[in-house]
Amino acid sequence: MMADQVAELEPKPTISGGRELASFRERKWREHLLQFSQVRNKVLVANPHVVAPFNLEEGKPSSLGIFVESAFERKPKNLPKDKYALEFWNQHQRSALLGRAIFADDEGRFWRDIDLKGVGFFTPQETRVTVETPGFNSGKHGKEWGLLNRDTALFDYQISEEFLNAGIRTSRVLAIIELEEIIAKARRLSRDQAIKSGIFKGDFWPVVEVRTFGTKARIGDLSKNTRGLPRLLLEDAKGLVAQELGMTEPPSTEAYLLWFAKTLGSNMGLMHRNKWYHGGLSTDHNITLDCRIVDLDSVGHLENDEKRENELSEAKYCLVRLAINASNLEKNNFKYDGDKANRFVEEFLESYKLAYSNKESAAA
Repeated sequence: MMADQVAELEPKPTISGGRELASFRERKWREHLLQFSQVRNKVLVANPHVVAPFNLEEGKPSSLGIFVESAFERKPKNLPKDKYALEFWNQHQRSALLGRAIFADDEGRFWRDIDLKGVGFFTPQETRVTVETPGFNSGKHGKEWGLLNRDTALFDYQISEEFLNAGIRTSRVLAIIELEEIIAKARRLSRDQAIKSGIFKGDFWPVVEVRTFGTKARIGDLSKNTRGLPRLLLEDAKGLVAQELGMTEPPSTEAYLLWFAKTLGSNMGLMHRNKWYHGGLSTDHNITLDCRIVDLDSVGHLENDEKRENELSEAKYCLVRLAINASNLEKNNFKYDGDKANRFVEEFLESYKLAYSNKESAAA
């Protein structure tokens, strides 16, 4: 069933660059493909608002309950049953891309990229990606590398639904799948065995969070030296924006950045108006290239204007980073300068003020 489902997720013909990204993945398979295996699991939560190309029934196992096993020694072909090839990108060290396909939820929103979060720990090397043993780092910021805790995933699901209801662009959780096994050094371990091995503690429940985006790519992905991928991601994002806006051709880089500035301002205004504080926008890894604020496990209550102003400055920093990255990639078509920087920031702030002071106007 999984192989058929993955086949269905091959990019549909659109003006976005989905097919180009798939072709890049096939050429650069050593750096971007990993082998995953199905493990014992059960669906904890299935989102009732999305009819995705999967069977996701609460309390029953799913073919999406998988975990990373190894890198490929040869280009994958005709994989055995219950073995799957998923796409990995730089910086995304515990999530892998399942596939790309345009589909809609029952509220009229369209989605494409589907990924699985909490499926192991993997890191890029110069010419390939490698799989590391998941485990608990008991240092100052102790965390379970490569894994996702059930409570964290449930919180992300709850907040993402609240964000969407408030008109804030974010990802959507399709399902949370509880793992009864993980894989470490090519061995399957039950939850009890993983606890005894010190991989995680007794109050930790590993899950896979099935998420969907427009594009999964983040602002930070454009700054990575991955031999051609950043440019493809930028062009793909521009194509998705064009499709969303009903355009027949992708926008220019400058027009795309103006749209992004306005959209980010509206997102931030709505978030702060509703007294949410993201808490993770000091990094450009938490905003996608189609301007969705994601990875919501750090969201908390917005307590005061000082916090609001600090986060507004962080969002402006992310916007500037996007413009600089785009300029570096599009030197012949777009040059970033002080005048453009001021225009982008002004558009951002104007949109923010409108959304922060008048929710109805911003949502329209």
